[in-house]
Amino acid sequence: MRIRSDGQETRARILAAACHSFSQNGFRKATHEMICHKADANRAAINHHFGDKQSLYRVVWQHLLNAADSEYPVSGNLPEDSPAVERLEAHIRALMYRHFSQGASWQLERLRLLEQVNPTGMVDDILSEHHIRNRKQMLSVLGQLLSGEASAAVIRFYETSLLGLCRGDWSGPQARKSQTLKKA
Repeated sequence: MRIRSDGQETRARILAAACHSFSQNGFRKATHEMICHKADANRAAINHHFGDKQSLYRVVWQHLLNAADSEYPVSGNLPEDSPAVERLEAHIRALMYRHFSQGASWQLERLRLLEQVNPTGMVDDILSEHHIRNRKQMLSVLGQLLSGEASAAVIRFYETSLLGLCRGDWSGPQARKSQTLKKA
């Protein structure tokens, strides 16, 4: 006789399958059937653990953002009183590692690109909160590096430039093979 688990294993399988399905197909093309098949679960299990597809999508985003923040924190786990140059380097390194790594960070980057191309509007609040938190750190570092003399517009210009360089179109398989990063 099979002993029934508390459902956490099923929930974890569904979440992993949803991360994969949404990052490969986007929200609109990913189906309950795809997720159920990959998770070896039934539709009722998805509804029981997550409610509906929209709620599952939001949970996937939050899960992947948390995983990326944990694996590659933009602070580099440096103290706030670390030199600004070191903090900026840690921020840029984290963004690049997120872009080139496998697993959750790669799924997040792929999902981010799919959301930009075909926005759902369902995760705007989650992304906004995450962006504000990371942006605050970046603006603080840039303000220190520019000796506090730069205007807010100049600081935003540098921020936009750096983020554009870090988030360039590096998503192709050839770029992934030719660009390897090793943790410093």
